[in-house]
Amino acid sequence: MIVTRRISDYVPAMVIVVVLVLLAATGAGIFGWSLAGASAILAWAALLAPQGAAAGCGQDTPWWQRLEWVYLAILAFLVLVLLPLPLKLTTITGVERFAQNSVAATRLRQAAALNIIDLPTLLFSTTRNRAGTLRVLAICIGAFSSVILARRMPSPGRRFLLRALIVGGTLVAWTGIVSLHVYPQGNSLWWLLDVSSSPFRPDSAACFVNQNHFGGFAAMLCPGAIIAVTVDIRKRRWPAALLMSLCAIVLAAAVPLAESRGGVVAGAAALIILPLFLLTTRHRRFGLWMMLPTAGLVAILAVSVLPRVEVSMRSILTPTQTASLQGRMEVWRESLSIWRHYPLVGAGPNSFHTVYPMYRSSSVTGHRTHAENLYAETWADSGTVGTAIALWAVAAALLGFYRARRRDACDPMLTFAACGAVVVAGVHALVDFAPYVPLYSLTLGALVGVALPPSPSRRRPPPAVIAAAVLTLLVCFVSPVMDKRDSIRAIPKTRTGLLARSIVWAPTSQHAWFYAGRQMMRSKAKPTRRLGERFMTQSMVYDPMNYRHWRKLGEYRWKLKDRDGAREAYERAHELRDWVKVPAHLKEDT
Repeated sequence: MIVTRRISDYVPAMVIVVVLVLLAATGAGIFGWSLAGASAILAWAALLAPQGAAAGCGQDTPWWQRLEWVYLAILAFLVLVLLPLPLKLTTITGVERFAQNSVAATRLRQAAALNIIDLPTLLFSTTRNRAGTLRVLAICIGAFSSVILARRMPSPGRRFLLRALIVGGTLVAWTGIVSLHVYPQGNSLWWLLDVSSSPFRPDSAACFVNQNHFGGFAAMLCPGAIIAVTVDIRKRRWPAALLMSLCAIVLAAAVPLAESRGGVVAGAAALIILPLFLLTTRHRRFGLWMMLPTAGLVAILAVSVLPRVEVSMRSILTPTQTASLQGRMEVWRESLSIWRHYPLVGAGPNSFHTVYPMYRSSSVTGHRTHAENLYAETWADSGTVGTAIALWAVAAALLGFYRARRRDACDPMLTFAACGAVVVAGVHALVDFAPYVPLYSLTLGALVGVALPPSPSRRRPPPAVIAAAVLTLLVCFVSPVMDKRDSIRAIPKTRTGLLARSIVWAPTSQHAWFYAGRQMMRSKAKPTRRLGERFMTQSMVYDPMNYRHWRKLGEYRWKLKDRDGAREAYERAHELRDWVKVPAHLKEDT
């Protein structure tokens, strides 16, 4: 019985580790099917696992501090903005959304009348990117399920999970260093998975498409590794201390070697804030001990790693002079315009790239899939309501850490590791969007869960856990089309009929409108080509600063013998890029 009990203590940890390994092996969740599968396994494990670790524990916690209520609010918000509505009912979502939906319905009906497409079901969601919001739903379910499973374990299981995450993260970090500096992966992950269709630049590292996210992932695990070293040294567990020291070195080295300046700043912030905080509490001795491995780590990096990336790291000292930060700050300012148009519930989580082009003030910023600032993007995509729920979730987690330490309900090692990870994630979110990467978010969820007080004992699973398990079935059902509806690389290769469905799912998707129109322009039937021109013109309403598309629209209008329209399009392209010239045969004096 005792042996069985001890094995069961580690089962939730093993489930989390196995899911994260599978997720890492399949590209960190870049594919819709891998994300859906990971979220479903974790959600159903959270539903079927024992419902409490300690009778009476947490029963006196105010309702608004309980994770289950936060989880339920997030699920309710996401389901609300995802709910498909008939066109007439979308008037309740706002005048602007209704106008966008009406245009989409009108054009699609015209295309169906010409037998270009089979008219899709005209049900529109509040979110302006249904596929993107479904992805956020899957990430939230996976992350919260990791939190729930982790907090249901006793301390031995939690410590095992923390060390397993550190070792697993180290293997990913080591592989990433090799892929960046020894044997490049090119347009692939693990040298096997092709990601040439990814919207990101080909700078992959290990299982991450974006090396900045790779650096942020390594930085997030680094404080936990240093704390584990500190604990092992204090307890004179030398083999464990050696292993964790190697992990800390590899994780810390991966961050600057990935040239992730945001990750370096975030990691440094955690390694400065955490010891200083400990020195002001009753854990002063632990804070002093923590400085020992931290100092050694900094010395190793300064001698062997930083000279290799000196040029990129020097720019951290003058951040406002870098083109990267200047471009990001411009995007942050422009994202405020999105909130002004969708103040209550935002444009929809993960809808940034389908609405931002309407509000950018210049074409210099180029195409952006995200705002490069999680706070600005949450404000724009989730509005006042969604941002308030996100702040509630952060507050509930931090108060959970505080309760666990005050009641000695959690190992200090776990609390400090989780706090370090939260600091890294919070600082890195100022300049990046790493939580949109499933492997990052699910790992962060597990780190948060190990530091929360044990779950209160209950007979039935909380409503949020039941709802999440059911919702994962829906996500799994639609996962095959999530990537097709949302990928800017997949859309140009998609048939017109499927692009019509993409327009229903994302009525402001400039790419879906443009490429649907371009395919119609290839037809020999003049009415079809005329309608194609209208689709392309509508795409310019949603992306007025895209000089390439203006130029292409001018070419197609000229083929339709619309001389004035072609000249107007070329002139607009010339305003955006002065090297784009209006063809001589279109000038007014010819």
